[in-house]
Amino acid sequence: MSNSADNFQRVSSVDEVAKLIRSSHEQGQTVSAARESSAATVRMELSGMNQVVEYPARDMTITVQAGVTLQQLSDQLAEQNQQLPVDTADPNMTVGAFVAADLSGPRQYGYGTLRDYLIGMEAVDGQGRVFHAGGRVVKNVAGYDLCRLAVGSQGTIGILTQLTFKLKPTTEQMKIQSWTLAGQQQVAQTLERLNTTSTRPVVVDLTCQTDDHWTLFLGVDGTNQVCDWQIAQLTEEIGVAVDSSVVAADLESSLKWCAEQAKLSLDDDTIQKMQTLPSKVPTICAAARHGATRVHAHAGNGIVIAKCQNAEARDALSVTISPTIQQSGGHLIATARQADSYRRTESWSARVVSAFDPHKVFA
Repeated sequence: MSNSADNFQRVSSVDEVAKLIRSSHEQGQTVSAARESSAATVRMELSGMNQVVEYPARDMTITVQAGVTLQQLSDQLAEQNQQLPVDTADPNMTVGAFVAADLSGPRQYGYGTLRDYLIGMEAVDGQGRVFHAGGRVVKNVAGYDLCRLAVGSQGTIGILTQLTFKLKPTTEQMKIQSWTLAGQQQVAQTLERLNTTSTRPVVVDLTCQTDDHWTLFLGVDGTNQVCDWQIAQLTEEIGVAVDSSVVAADLESSLKWCAEQAKLSLDDDTIQKMQTLPSKVPTICAAARHGATRVHAHAGNGIVIAKCQNAEARDALSVTISPTIQQSGGHLIATARQADSYRRTESWSARVVSAFDPHKVFA
């Protein structure tokens, strides 16, 4: 375990993680595994914990240490034609940070999110105690489902040290097509029509440029023949589009496009994320467009992401759009930099965090 003047410490084992947490508490310091932290916080670097613990490819699961990067994980799985089908915005991000942030891109419509794939974990709580949840086999359902609690926890309940994921086979082909739609009503009708489509899209994304210019992105996968049939069928079912064009014609370019859209979910002072009913996405997009520089939605999942000019514009949008969100049965999604609910002692999340970190060691 190494130390430097800027409170940076690199760890290489779970024992070192536990020791650092205990010593930080004794010295009145806080700890964070995030890339960015304040000068008063010890920043824990887990890059030394970058080993594949177990990879029984036939069982389609893999167990890795939390310091493994997403690129390393992807390369390892590719050798067996397998994948963790969650879009990666930053290939250099560690799997521990990825799980803590709960990042997902366009393919979440067809494949789900990290909560659907994390089946086991090892972590260290705020008292330096190592705890485990789940297991290394898909059918392990014993005990409390702490894995789902850890996904998106932003490091508030513990430092993740080891993770087990279930996997999917790599798809043979993937294609993404876009359709230009004129007006909010046409968008709503088209999304409604997709509820009864005979195809199986894995991406249903939407952007709103102006009141009269919307772009719907649909992605399909499978064999070449299956993809071509689905694109042709979707074109027939949508029918009313002003225009249509190929966005990505093969698997590599499709995954690259999905990764680019996933970058919108990275923690940023200029973005405001919102969750609503899929049927209400056009309404929220139209309302958000007037206070944002870009509005993109994972429409099939009811997630709208508004990119604003600066933090002030984001805060202003949050205020103005809140009534519309509430009327639509949705809510604003706070990023790690915005979230403060766990600081309110009366909140449910505060009680959960207190159980794992009673001394408030985690920044």
